[in-house]
Amino acid sequence: MGKSLLLASMLTVFCANLFGQSINSVIVSPQNPTSADEVSLVITGDRWSSDMVITDISVSQNSNTWTVDIEFMAGGIGLPVIVPFDTIVSLGTMAIGYYDCQVSGIVNGDIQDFDGTTWAVLEPVGLEDRKGDEMKFMCTPNPFSTEATINLSLPTAEKVVLKIYDVLGQEVATVIDEHLDGGIHQKKYMGAQLPAGRYYFHLSAGDQTLVQSVLKK
Repeated sequence: MGKSLLLASMLTVFCANLFGQSINSVIVSPQNPTSADEVSLVITGDRWSSDMVITDISVSQNSNTWTVDIEFMAGGIGLPVIVPFDTIVSLGTMAIGYYDCQVSGIVNGDIQDFDGTTWAVLEPVGLEDRKGDEMKFMCTPNPFSTEATINLSLPTAEKVVLKIYDVLGQEVATVIDEHLDGGIHQKKYMGAQLPAGRYYFHLSAGDQTLVQSVLKK
C-alpha cells in the first residue's frame, strides 16, 4: 500500500511538472466596458492533476498592459487527469482607452502557459442608449449581510448560470443553473453562511458574461 501511494504521488508531481497548467481563454466582462464599469477577467483553463489548487493570484499594471499570474500547488496525492478550472480577476474601473493583458499559470516558480486578450474602455452611456440585445444584471443590496436579490434582464430565452467566486477565484456557490425565458427575473440568494469579504458574482447566458463585485458584511 505504501509503495502504491508513493508511486501515485511521484506520478502526480511528474505529470504536473511535465504538462503544467493550460490557460484556455481570457474573457473581458462586461464585454463592452465603459469608464463607469468595474472590469473583470473571466479566465478558464485546465489543471493537469486532480489535486492542483490555486494558491495565489497577483495582478500588476504597466501603462495600459495588465499582467496576471496564477500560482498553482499540489494539495496532496492526486490523479494525473485533466481537470477544468475557471476563476475571476477584478481589475477595477479604468480610464477611456485601449488595454491588453497576459495571464500566466505558474507551478513551482515555472511559467507553464499564458494567454491574453485586448479590449477598449469607452465613454459611459445611459441605460436607455444601450443595445436592446444586452442582458443586464445587478445584485442588491451591496454590501449584503444574509440575503441578496439577483435582478436579471434577459433579451431572449437562455441557459443561465450564476456562480459566486472568492478573491482567489475559488467557486463557493452556484445560485442559478437553469433555462430562463426572456424578460425580467428576480432570484434570492441566502448567503448567511459566507464569511465576510469580497466576492465575484459571475453570470453567463449564451455568449454573454457579466461580473459584479459584491461585499458580504
